[in-house]
Amino acid sequence: MDDIYKLGLTNLFIEIGLLVIKKFKIDTLFAHLYLTSFHLHGEYNNIEIAENDQERPILITKGYSRDHRPDLKQCVLDLIFL
Repeated sequence: MDDIYKLGLTNLFIEIGLLVIKKFKIDTLFAHLYLTSFHLHGEYNNIEIAENDQERPILITKGYSRDHRPDLKQCVLDLIFL
């Protein structure tokens, strides 16, 4: 997990996506936005990061919950597929 974080999840997702597009010869005329959220249990310390820092941790916070569990912390994941 530490190595994946150091590589960067964005870079990893881009590389995997490009390999899939090339392997299966997928037409990239359209893009698809995938949005999901999941709730978390336990204690998490959010790290304050400067605006110009490229390594931003996942932000874990309370907010709107589709599971109707506003008491749990959550994370939202957005992916764009071309």
